[in-house]
Amino acid sequence: MRQPNESNFSNKSPILRFMIALLVFVVIAVTGGGYFSNVFDIVKTTEAETAVQSYAASVINLHKNWIMQGKPDIVTIRGVNKEGKAGNQWVFLMNKAGWPINVIDGTEKPDCTALWHALQKATRLQFASVVRKMRRADNGELSPPKFSADRAARDKSLIWVCQNIVAQQLHFRYRLDTGKVEIEQ
Repeated sequence: MRQPNESNFSNKSPILRFMIALLVFVVIAVTGGGYFSNVFDIVKTTEAETAVQSYAASVINLHKNWIMQGKPDIVTIRGVNKEGKAGNQWVFLMNKAGWPINVIDGTEKPDCTALWHALQKATRLQFASVVRKMRRADNGELSPPKFSADRAARDKSLIWVCQNIVAQQLHFRYRLDTGKVEIEQ
């Protein structure tokens, strides 16, 4: 004869096993999801940092080309395509110090977005930029200027700076006076 407790346990056992398996699966999925979310953030940050390093290297190479071409106002370089073969020609407007300020479009105001797209290959990353004048202190530090339209044209301590953000998380600055690319902390 069966005991009532054994019958109830054997009938509930498949449901209990299913609930335990479901609970284990949910715990593994949540733990794995958190881990992979962190991995995706790290990969995105690393990709953004690599793109900024590529941008900085391209700025330096463009400055070298400016010197080799005799310090002209316009520097022409030939790009490469995905296969590494010669691609389109790029024409850059340079400032008096030999740093690129724009891809030729007729203006002398820096175009940070055009420079970003011309000087590096990371097309998947989101990019936003603001160009602004900042005051350069004697030690090289930058700060927002106290704006005066009369003084702005004559003030040699005001310089153009591209303040950029890549992949909605990595902030960096391109200084057009020194060609320096600085990741902001």
